[in-house]
Amino acid sequence: VQIYRSIADFVLKQYPNDVNKMNEVLLGVAKAFDAHNVTSEDETRLSMSPQRYIRDQRAVSALVKLLAIPLETFTVDVALSLHAFPKALKLLNPETAGRELGVGKVL
Repeated sequence: VQIYRSIADFVLKQYPNDVNKMNEVLLGVAKAFDAHNVTSEDETRLSMSPQRYIRDQRAVSALVKLLAIPLETFTVDVALSLHAFPKALKLLNPETAGRELGVGKVL
């Protein structure tokens, strides 16, 4: 996850207003952890399988920092309109995601 955060920092320095580049970074992390968009025929099968969450605390921390980048860089509506944002967000355990994002946003 840390490598994607580094890539996001680099992308922002090279392309400060390019929302699509940030979307590509978030999509990359989502695909790397198999949280990419599923087709409708896969949904039934996948609903029966356990969700994959990042469990390593260092990786969770890096993901929270990565997800904070578009929120801090762009307006909230633009950041949340990134189609890869919810895909990357799904990597966080929903039971603790609010707390993790809240702490990450404060830090």
